[in-house]
Parts: sequence; structure tokens; C-alpha cells
Amino acid sequence: VPESIGNLEELRFLYLESEFFNSTIPMSIGKLSNLKELFVGKPGFHGSIPTTIGALANLEALKIWDTLLTGTLPTELGELSSLVFLDLVSVH
Repeated sequence: VPESIGNLEELRFLYLESEFFNSTIPMSIGKLSNLKELFVGKPGFHGSIPTTIGALANLEALKIWDTLLTGTLPTELGELSSLVFLDLVSVH
């Protein structure tokens, strides 16, 4: 997933699901200020959940499942004041 995804400022829904990805979640994800739903799944994702995720003030649903993401959950998740759905399954 390219860093340039952060340029899609009007994006509201982003679903990234494929075992064919070999990518991290880019830091620029935090620029998607209108994003309401972010779903990331399948083992093509590695690295950690970026701290910039806390900038997604309009995010209502976050689901991360069956990935190779590692590390601790960023404390910035607590800044997601619009979040009503959180599902973290098989996040290493």
C-alpha cells in the first residue's frame, strides 16, 4: 500500500484484504480525515499499527484480522472518539 494513499482525502471506506499484499499500513493513513471504516485483513500485512491512526477523528469502525502485524497497540487508538466498532482478531 503506497504512502500516497494519504492523498485520498475524501475517502470514507477502506477495505484492504488480500494475502497477495506484502505491505505495511502506511503512516499516511492518518491523513484520511474523512475515513469512517478501515478494515485490514489477511497475512499480507506486516509491521505495526501506525501511531497516526489516532488522527482519524471520524473513524467509526476499525477491524484488523488475520495479519502478521506485531508490536503493541498504539495508545493513539484511545483518541478515536467516534469509534463505535473495534475488532482485533489474530493480531500478533
